[in-house]
Amino acid sequence: MSNLDHGQGSELQQIIETAEEQLRNAYQTPFTPQAFDNLKDKLSEYSVLLITEAVKLAKRHKSETVSSTHVEHASEYLVSSSSRKLYRHMGTFGAYFLVWRALTFSLCIQQTNFLRMA
Repeated sequence: MSNLDHGQGSELQQIIETAEEQLRNAYQTPFTPQAFDNLKDKLSEYSVLLITEAVKLAKRHKSETVSSTHVEHASEYLVSSSSRKLYRHMGTFGAYFLVWRALTFSLCIQQTNFLRMA
């Protein structure tokens, strides 16, 4: 059986618990209690995404285990994919704006030509 299938859930759980304990025991924190809870949620969410993406990469490369390279590439992918989404949405908005301006311009020309004929 593959190590990727069984994983080392107890070790991962221990790492997560250690990180949570260190966060709880932080001497001073600039976060409000609500912000701190939000931070923990986001860290957990990112951790799950990172683990999932690293395992996908390892499986794609037909590897039995996840290497540090897989984790690095997964992290780069997760960080870059969020910025790519932003640029894709900006591009879509720009295209809509360009089409709208072209339609407005053509309507203005048609209206001007109509007024000249009258």
